[in-house]
Amino acid sequence: MRHLYALVLMLSCVWGGEGYVTLTQEKDLKVGENAMIFVNSMRSLSEAVPLDFYSLKYPKPKEVFQDPGENLGQLLMGDKLQNSKYVFKVNQNTTCSTSAVKLGENDVGDFIKAINSKYRVHMMYEMMDLLAVHATNDSNVEVHLSSYRKGFLVGGPYGKKDPDTGIQHYYIHNHIAFYISYNTPSGKAEDDSKMVFVVGFRAEAFSSRKECSPDSGAMILPESSFFAPDKKTKTSTTKTTSIPFSYSVTWVHEDRQWSGRFSDYLSHLQNPAVELADNIRESLLMLLLLTAVVAWIMMRTLHLDFNRYNNPDNEEEMREEVGWKLVHTDVFRPPDHPNQLAAFVGTGVQITGMAVSGLFFSLIGFVSPGTHGNILMMMIFIYAILAIANGYVCGTLQMTFGVKQWKTPIAAGLLYPGVVFLLWGITECFLAAKHATSAVGFGVLFNLIAQWWGISLPLIVLGASAAYKRPPIAPPIPYRTIARQIPPQSWVFSTYSIILLPGLVTFVAVFMELQVIMQAIWQGRMYLLFSYIAMLTLLAAAIVAEVTIVVTYYTLIYEDYRWWWKSVICNTGMGIYFFTWCIFYMFTLGLGSLLSHWLFLCFAFIVSLAVIMVCGTIGFYSAWWFVTKIYNAIKIE
Repeated sequence: MRHLYALVLMLSCVWGGEGYVTLTQEKDLKVGENAMIFVNSMRSLSEAVPLDFYSLKYPKPKEVFQDPGENLGQLLMGDKLQNSKYVFKVNQNTTCSTSAVKLGENDVGDFIKAINSKYRVHMMYEMMDLLAVHATNDSNVEVHLSSYRKGFLVGGPYGKKDPDTGIQHYYIHNHIAFYISYNTPSGKAEDDSKMVFVVGFRAEAFSSRKECSPDSGAMILPESSFFAPDKKTKTSTTKTTSIPFSYSVTWVHEDRQWSGRFSDYLSHLQNPAVELADNIRESLLMLLLLTAVVAWIMMRTLHLDFNRYNNPDNEEEMREEVGWKLVHTDVFRPPDHPNQLAAFVGTGVQITGMAVSGLFFSLIGFVSPGTHGNILMMMIFIYAILAIANGYVCGTLQMTFGVKQWKTPIAAGLLYPGVVFLLWGITECFLAAKHATSAVGFGVLFNLIAQWWGISLPLIVLGASAAYKRPPIAPPIPYRTIARQIPPQSWVFSTYSIILLPGLVTFVAVFMELQVIMQAIWQGRMYLLFSYIAMLTLLAAAIVAEVTIVVTYYTLIYEDYRWWWKSVICNTGMGIYFFTWCIFYMFTLGLGSLLSHWLFLCFAFIVSLAVIMVCGTIGFYSAWWFVTKIYNAIKIE
């Protein structure tokens, strides 16, 4: 318990700092060299479908190309970094640069749809996401850093809707004032240095009627394109309107080191993790207390049992077989459907290993605000490599249960990824129809299938082959040929109760943090929560193990030796409750389209299925360890 508490304190210290370590090497830029801002996909909290920046008629260069450095994780997440007309020179201010775009009626309609869906424009420069604020055109209003958000809105409604015509006017943000913070390499004076490195990337978004004139009033989209949907009237015209787009670049010296270049994303931005940090710490203490209480009660109960069964002064009671000692000749009897259990636990080991590895690399700094997609790409590769553990565990359990069928490890390799690929394939069809940037091409599809069929499945066969060559794990107590009759059980130990009741304990214990974590995922701020997720994972795993041990103990007390499957299913309720909660949470997000609802439900189902397998695996090994320990500790005559 002291080691667990020390680990919690250590992780708290990590979160109390910046929560990540900058592993990238300092990149110095030569003063005066050409530079360009990359535009990324537009995203919305009310729509799960990311859109191409140039799906709206923004100014674009003659030749548009996608950043060739994007990794697999970025492509799957829908990031699409492309070149833009936002060009300048390093450490040289750009007062005003303009581009005029002619918008037709359809173009204006596209802007209105994006505005109503609250899409935000995202950009990147030197691996830093743009932090933007919507300016008020009032120089007397001070803009605080806490007001900045990732990206800026395409635009917004202008004034109120006309009650007679139903017409709503809209403005767009067409002037961007970029502010790039920089510092000079160590030991060099600012004026003499010919090299700089970027430590901040911010902007103010204006709606400007005139080029480079933020105080000239809002740029209103042409009225000819507005319509009143409630009255089904629309003004139609073939006239095009010229919209001025402009930007300025200001370089600001800031005394900040390379290692702290992402501090704005972590320290100053308003986010759920910071606002609810005190509540999370309190709930962690509650989880720790619950873990200690359950462990103390179980140890006390088992201590009394051991004293009764192994008491040399009471020979009659030693010989008498009561309680869980009564089923010692059946407790290690292989379960029903042993192949299915082996495949389930093997897949659970693979998913658990992937999750733990991903969390570990995230904690040591592999993931930061500037490394988009790294965590997803890494976890996919780790999952493929850990297939060898899946095959080995599956084969070992088969040998232990006295069955050997090659189709079982193959099925274990197809079980979870098959479900994921099925849902992903259906979703890809919908995304491609919507021209979403998260719709991947053939190259990405080939990459994933190659990892699945070319790496994962062969490694599963290799792991199972190694397990088949090893002798089976011998049980501490041999089981009888004829199975013991199981007495009628209470409704508390029925299958439905075992599924629903124990999982509720774990779900209630982590319920307070679920909303914080979901908000972080949905808003793209996972890097703020890795240390807290690590603490919650450790404590939740401890609760799952303890709940399983309690269920297993009382199952044996009531002379039911079928603990193998019960140790697995008694934690599936956690995944069921999580998916149910996700459905309720989905309605609080205000999602617009049916496709967004489908994407959210697919994500929730895939995660819930993983939770079921991880919890089931932890419960299985906890129960196995517990049963082996207690039966090794008593004297059997």
